[in-house]
Amino acid sequence: MEALHLSDLGAVYCRVDRLEEAIDHLNQAAALARHTGDRKAEGHALEVLSFVDLMRGNPAVAADHARQAIEIFRHAGLPLGEGITLGRLAMACLKLRRFDDAIRYGNESIAIGTDIGDRMGQAFS
Repeated sequence: MEALHLSDLGAVYCRVDRLEEAIDHLNQAAALARHTGDRKAEGHALEVLSFVDLMRGNPAVAADHARQAIEIFRHAGLPLGEGITLGRLAMACLKLRRFDDAIRYGNESIAIGTDIGDRMGQAFS
């Protein structure tokens, strides 16, 4: 199964509140994508994993996965993924009560959304 499909399957499990299965599929997706060199799929899996970590009440883990995804998206030249994930990192920082970081990451996400015309990303951030 392709990494992106595993990642999508992980997102589906997340939506139906089967978080452990979501995590398993997302970790598999990230590992497969890393192995095949599919940076976009790896970043996507880590970004969704960050969301699941937030849902499970693990903001520190969510922040770590978000940082990994941001680095991947930056190096791959994928500003949409970077902007979305910066918003996710801002949310994790809010949960961790790191308000200055949350504001900084939120502003970075808004700036990217503005640059690429992503109104939904701007609203989310």
